[in-house]
Amino acid sequence: MILGWYCLDSVGGTEIYVRLRTKDLKLLGWDSVILAPSVHENGRTCEYEEIKVCRYSVSLNPSLSEIRGQTCAEYFEYFERKVKKFNPDIVHLHSYTKTCSVYHAQFAKEVTFPVAVTVHVPDFFVRPRDSNEMGQGSVLRGE
Repeated sequence: MILGWYCLDSVGGTEIYVRLRTKDLKLLGWDSVILAPSVHENGRTCEYEEIKVCRYSVSLNPSLSEIRGQTCAEYFEYFERKVKKFNPDIVHLHSYTKTCSVYHAQFAKEVTFPVAVTVHVPDFFVRPRDSNEMGQGSVLRGE
């Protein structure tokens, strides 16, 4: 399971859902690993409430093109290595952020892992009414 953040960095509804889902899957005989970004802990693997959590590096100062989703996140290769190392039966993304994005899903699919996506809280989906409105909102301009 891949999230844009995870305990102990953040504790909220998505993290609780994923923790409970992971425990349910364990009862059914499935082992789960949670991959989550960190600006400090590349490669660190720990257990949180009996769930394996592995960190991959992300930039503390993302570029504007990363923020806008025009390019994949800096240090993306760390994520790629982690996914290949764990060789999952399925990759399930639970966020849509710059650190858990379409680039992450595309990579998993290219490596031939089945991909599932559950977006629990769409942080910012902006749908302009027409192309003239593109870039008018501060989120789209990256400000």
